[in-house]
Amino acid sequence: MSRKLLGFLLLCLLFALPGCAPGTHSQSAPAESPRNETPVMAEIDEWPENEYTQNLFPPESGVPDYTLSDGQAGLFSVFYRDVTREQGRQYIDVLCADGFAVLEQDANAVSIGQMLEKDGVFLSVSLSDGVLGVCISLPQDSQS
Repeated sequence: MSRKLLGFLLLCLLFALPGCAPGTHSQSAPAESPRNETPVMAEIDEWPENEYTQNLFPPESGVPDYTLSDGQAGLFSVFYRDVTREQGRQYIDVLCADGFAVLEQDANAVSIGQMLEKDGVFLSVSLSDGVLGVCISLPQDSQS
């Protein structure tokens, strides 16, 4: 795995870890404005609509769980729970059919991880223990 991918995946993992602790979910910032505070975690019950997600298809499977945004780093992540390995692979296939190219990928018996890119938008898609995470990074020129 390249250092760039490893660094990006580690950053996404760093954002995902607080979601494992009880009582850490915050509803202080709406999903529509991920850049108001850094970092911000918010529980969700549907796919968030914002500049990061506007050109992505939401997963067809699973239950929306929470988002994690970091305006300073220019990252926004969406997490769904109760997603099977096959459903996670199907979601990645949908993204690839929409024009995302696979830059890096790895999988083992318990997890899947892929880095995708399309028109300067980078996605880090991970699936482990029934949780699908999509970390989104927009091109620098589109971030305000």
